[in-house]
Amino acid sequence: MLILALLYFPARAADADRVPWYDWLLIAVGVPSTLYLAYIVRFGTLAQRSGSPLPRDLVFGAIAILVVLEITRRATGRALPIIGLAFLLYAYYGRRMPGPLIHRGYDLDRIIAHSYLTTEGIFGIPLGVSATFVVVFIILGAFLEVTGVGDWFIDLAYGATGWTTGGPAKTSVLASGFMASLNGSAVANAATTGAFTIPLMKRSGFEGRYAAAVESAASSGGQIMPPVMGAGAFIMSAWTGISYVTIIAAAAIPALLYFLGVGAAVHFRAKHEGLEGVDRNELPDPWGLLRTGGHFTIPLIALVWMLVAGYSAMLAAFVAILLTVIVATPLSAVREFASALPGAISIPSRGSLARRGSRRSTRSTVACE
Repeated sequence: MLILALLYFPARAADADRVPWYDWLLIAVGVPSTLYLAYIVRFGTLAQRSGSPLPRDLVFGAIAILVVLEITRRATGRALPIIGLAFLLYAYYGRRMPGPLIHRGYDLDRIIAHSYLTTEGIFGIPLGVSATFVVVFIILGAFLEVTGVGDWFIDLAYGATGWTTGGPAKTSVLASGFMASLNGSAVANAATTGAFTIPLMKRSGFEGRYAAAVESAASSGGQIMPPVMGAGAFIMSAWTGISYVTIIAAAAIPALLYFLGVGAAVHFRAKHEGLEGVDRNELPDPWGLLRTGGHFTIPLIALVWMLVAGYSAMLAAFVAILLTVIVATPLSAVREFASALPGAISIPSRGSLARRGSRRSTRSTVACE
């Protein structure tokens, strides 16, 4: 991921079409700093000298911290790395802090060792959860987007709510709720549904800033909407030991109330401004969508069922990915594949029989001679 992040997020806009030398330098020093813990140092050896890091531990640790801060700056902007750097400085200059913030301070060796060699720093629970659970659901969201299943959910929300008062804004809320239940990402929701709903809200009479605010508020509900709930639910489960199913069950009612509250705010704003919905003739038929595309709900149903049945979240997400590919495959392609399958199976057999026949005729010719 370190290599991908450095190549995907350029340090400057001018480097978008090329990989400058300093990116290769960061890769050259950053990759060994991660491989050092994975392959160079054995866990038993590291545990035995806990609290007494070697000079090479500190060198690799300092490099890892600096590279992570740089990647964070590229991926999220300046705010998050500045906060992280501020807490590192607070750990070092603690004895100079005022009032209740004062502490005895820690030297650089301890700060680097704690951030690099323990499970309370870079390689902690959040990174572990992201590398196992979260990435699978991110892949699921990507498959929903590229296969068109996500578009079907948006059309369904548009057809169900577009005709009501302030309908396009309610479409944003409902569509974000649908997508949130599958990808758990506020950013992905805003990018997926916002491209459709924000222009729609502006055309129906909402101000541009209000339309963006509605989409942002609705998309933010993806962090608390079961069954995925973003990274937060997985981190809560890992830290507290409470099962993931118990957490999402507890979050169901607050999540529904959140989306109900956003929808109510949209409704009353539309009433106040006299904004009507879209003509039903211009909307997709929700019942028709359910008849022709009801099978698109199978991945979501399977995901919820497997989580409730006690299967791991990773397995449930993996099965949902496979089902997304299956339900998104056109029936014509399935029929074509099914009709071609017997012929494909018989080809090796015909080839084998032909070769055997060839050898038999050759042996007969030799015998006759």
